[in-house]
Amino acid sequence: SSDDQTGALQNYVECIVGGLMASAGYIVVMPDYTGFGDSAAIHPYVANVLGSSLVGALGAAEKELSGKRSAARPDGRLFLTGYSEGGYVTMASVATLVGGTDPPIGQLGLRLAGVMPADGPYDLSGTMLLQMLSQEKAPLVPSYLLYAASGYHAAYQLNLDDLLVSDPLHPAVDWRAKVELFDGNSTNAEISAAVPYGTMPWTMLQDEAFKLLRDGKGPVYNELSVNNAWLGFATTAPVVLIHCLADDVVPEANRVVAAAALAEYAPNLLLVDVLPVPFIDTLLGSIHTAAYPTAMLAAFKAIESIESS
Repeated sequence: SSDDQTGALQNYVECIVGGLMASAGYIVVMPDYTGFGDSAAIHPYVANVLGSSLVGALGAAEKELSGKRSAARPDGRLFLTGYSEGGYVTMASVATLVGGTDPPIGQLGLRLAGVMPADGPYDLSGTMLLQMLSQEKAPLVPSYLLYAASGYHAAYQLNLDDLLVSDPLHPAVDWRAKVELFDGNSTNAEISAAVPYGTMPWTMLQDEAFKLLRDGKGPVYNELSVNNAWLGFATTAPVVLIHCLADDVVPEANRVVAAAALAEYAPNLLLVDVLPVPFIDTLLGSIHTAAYPTAMLAAFKAIESIESS
């Protein structure tokens, strides 16, 4: 019944993955981020404040599990995993949860036992920015620039008038106005129609904003830099960075940069490569989407490996 059939399918598949993990005996907590679910706020896309969504979800789960009617009891170990933006939030949440000291988490005294981010845009001020500024090749999802602008405007009051081209007389290129598409009321199809494949994101930017971002300067670049996913990340728990080398939305360079940054702060770091599911790639035309099932399977195998060690 949803107007957004693609989004409804994605939610369905993600819930099945959570259900399969739960069927193996795990307590599964799947947070809705700020701006999703019942939240009426604007989603702070790829901003590290999203770590609070995980903290809130864990608190709600703890309250439920501590009730007299709950038959499930946690064994004290907490595993984190997520894909795409979920991979970014998985990594960014570590700083929010443990602050680099691996203390007990929450009222139930959980301890971080493993972190498995997958195909996340961790390197915002480097890899992902270069993708959006490219004057040679349009990214598969050019609307992500506007999504990030919307999210940072919500989280940090980013000045969109100085960032994006605004031309009310030509609605097709009035990019400032199109930010409103990300208020939670537009479907994927509507956003894709407004920002079609082949759109060059750099053309959405004011000239001065483009120059500042290209040169690694200015307030927007600074915001991206302080939101790189690995900042504040430190844990002695196993960390498994999962990625599809052929990812056509989130380049594998994100993992390369993140792994180098984490080498000192996550001593138990492992890299795992996955392949996309060919049928899904053919059906949906996205390697990034097609790698989701194999990435989550790799994350689950990593969790099981830690459990049995």
